[in-house]
Amino acid sequence: MYNENIWRWYHDAGTQGAIESPSFCAKSVNAACGDQVTITGVTKNNIITNAKHQSSGCVISGAAASFLVSYALGRSISEMQGLTLDDVLAAMNLQLGPARRECIAVALKAFQDALAADTGVL
Repeated sequence: MYNENIWRWYHDAGTQGAIESPSFCAKSVNAACGDQVTITGVTKNNIITNAKHQSSGCVISGAAASFLVSYALGRSISEMQGLTLDDVLAAMNLQLGPARRECIAVALKAFQDALAADTGVL
């Protein structure tokens, strides 16, 4: 049912966990299915230098959170805030129906909400 990349991202232990003293943090919940994604991370000079996720729910939302954490490292806050759902789907090489797109959206929302609240202070 899921492609190989979904499983690889979902099982990527290096992206999972929490940053102890993050400069950004947010949680997003998909009320329709219960998926939950929390993103924590650190920026320096508006560049994402470290990030982790904690997620519960379906494989797709966990894989999306893992992908976004990996994708974000070394990128600017503005670049990540400018990502659209279609950008993420294309980067992940996924074609999903409307209901499953929400699984990606919950992870993207958590990341973008976290960056909007970035303090820039450790």
